[in-house]
Amino acid sequence: MASGGGGADAAAAAMRASEMEKLNVEQLKALKEQSEMEVNVLQDSLSKIKTAVTRLDIASNALLDLSLRPQGNQSITPLPLFRKMLVPLTASLYVSGTLEDADRVLVDVGTGYFIEKTTAEGKDYCDRKISLLKSNYDELMEVCLPKKLMRFKITMKSDLVYLFLYVISNGTEYGPTIFSLLSCRAQMYNSLGST
Repeated sequence: MASGGGGADAAAAAMRASEMEKLNVEQLKALKEQSEMEVNVLQDSLSKIKTAVTRLDIASNALLDLSLRPQGNQSITPLPLFRKMLVPLTASLYVSGTLEDADRVLVDVGTGYFIEKTTAEGKDYCDRKISLLKSNYDELMEVCLPKKLMRFKITMKSDLVYLFLYVISNGTEYGPTIFSLLSCRAQMYNSLGST
């Protein structure tokens, strides 16, 4: 999913890091905003994948639970407690229902399409989908981590510029404290440049 542009993104990030020293305040601010937007989009995608994995895991566990329950019509005496259930109509609205056949389930495969499968096939579908989403999550993390580091570097650089401009425009009243802070920030920024 995300592996196609990973090399180009890394090259662009390295180029940005080397050229960041030459940027003026407005360019640095625009680069910071762009970097924050990229990281926010990636983090949103990661969050959506986590939510989807959680929902599929719940569905897979429900199918496992369903397959382990004894069937009312397969035993000599019916087991009504195991056949009664709450059926979800929406995310927050449930109605009482009776399960007649626990061997067949409808699997939502997306965009309003459902496929009838056995309970085992439904669980297998959920497990395969979870595996795919986890793989996509890992690939997206490989893209996201360098972008987060770049965002941090850009933030550090812009903070240094703004602190420096503050000292220049406000004189020396807070000069020693600000210069001490600038020195500390500069050391942190320079140590990030080697990674």
